[in-house]
Amino acid sequence: MSDFNGVRINDELIDPTGDYVKNYMFYLQKETAFLDYKKKINIEKNSDFPKFVKDVFAFANYGGGFVFLGIEENPHLDPDVKSKFLPTGLSSDFHIDQATLQEKINSYSNTTLRIDYDEFYKTVEDENRKFAIIYIHPSTEIAKPTKDGEYADEEGTKRSAFKKDTIFVRRITQSIPASALEVEWIKNRIIEENYRISVLSGEPDKVTEILFANLFEVKKLPSKLFIGTPKFFNSEEVFDELKKHMRYPIDRIRYYENKIVTFQNLTDKNNPYSNLVVDPTSVYHESTSVWLSGFDKRNIAVSLLNKEIIGKGIDQGMRFHKKTSKLFFPSDNQKRQMSWPSKFRAARRTVANPLYASQLKSKVFIHPAIKVSFEDISSKFFLQLNPTFVITIDGKQVLSGLREGTIITKLSYNKYNDSHLNNVLFWINKLGNGEDVVILEDFIVSSEPINISVDHGISWDIPTTELKSMIENYKPEIEDDVVEEEQNDEFIV
Repeated sequence: MSDFNGVRINDELIDPTGDYVKNYMFYLQKETAFLDYKKKINIEKNSDFPKFVKDVFAFANYGGGFVFLGIEENPHLDPDVKSKFLPTGLSSDFHIDQATLQEKINSYSNTTLRIDYDEFYKTVEDENRKFAIIYIHPSTEIAKPTKDGEYADEEGTKRSAFKKDTIFVRRITQSIPASALEVEWIKNRIIEENYRISVLSGEPDKVTEILFANLFEVKKLPSKLFIGTPKFFNSEEVFDELKKHMRYPIDRIRYYENKIVTFQNLTDKNNPYSNLVVDPTSVYHESTSVWLSGFDKRNIAVSLLNKEIIGKGIDQGMRFHKKTSKLFFPSDNQKRQMSWPSKFRAARRTVANPLYASQLKSKVFIHPAIKVSFEDISSKFFLQLNPTFVITIDGKQVLSGLREGTIITKLSYNKYNDSHLNNVLFWINKLGNGEDVVILEDFIVSSEPINISVDHGISWDIPTTELKSMIENYKPEIEDDVVEEEQNDEFIV
């Protein structure tokens, strides 16, 4: 993969003989390490074709390059003019078959060398002239001739363009035998090239990459569960009682053997949940670790952990939709945005957006949402966050069903990598106000996602074209700048 001005040829040029490449090569008007101009080439027997083959070897070893036909050097004596090239064009009857050209090149080579070839016309000085472009792909092993490149010049004198086993490379604008240092460079370039190709075939690159999970380690589990005799066995009665003491009640309790079980302190008269037991003074507690060691009790304990994180979300101003098990931020029938320090810089995220949904034929609100649950992995607990969406009628009342599901699928299908990680980080930030999530005094979740370093990343995870554009358009960020994050409204008509 050859560098020219920081750009890798085979990564930059997805269509190496496309129009934008032709235009660039045509108007460049100077040869480079990756470009050679020629008036024409002759593939006939005993022609000087081996001179062209030498360039092919050099370009292939160098990491790819172009030969542009129909352009000749200006013969003017003035060096400023002489360095320019003239687009004289090819004769109208000029034609080379790509398969034949490929076959003749490889008849000299120890390895298969791939080329792309195209003939085309361009208007020069109001005249339609014929040109051709040849792209030599990077070789996947050191390319060298298996025989001497002999030919006869115009006067019939025997010449040799190269000797058998000579390794050629591009140096500035010349195709020359490679030095020992350049041979080592070619070997390293080939390793990178084979990595690139291996990615296309499903094999990973050998590069270190940090992988982040949507899991957050539980730093501290509550040490005990509180158990008491229930005052109510009916869920409606429980909610009616909690409403007297809480604006948005959530049941953080379970029943086990006719007892209420919860992580809420039922002995604390200031705790709303203490009103759910007959006598707070008769409440006792048991070890969380004991409950987690059994099967039935374990399921209850884990479900109570999940109820606590849902309750934490509600405490942070979120709404919980029980049917879909999703937390989201509501709005008062209008667009709502929230600021947060994203992975990149301060940002505003739209958490409620009024839009017209063609599937529902009505205006609805789209809300980013989250599903939360605790997972036991290798005897350690982690909070798992799964970003999703909810649809509401008015910013609060959730719609759910097949049609709503298709909208959510369209919103979610193209969320990858950085976007997904940013979503996860947004929710953990809101659950913990930018710090570790303190659910209870003795129940704390880390605000940092777990990660692992692996040596199977992708070398060119960001396409060079994208990276090049990022570099060219880079502007220093203002520290206190706040940007609005992108929204995906593709399903909206």
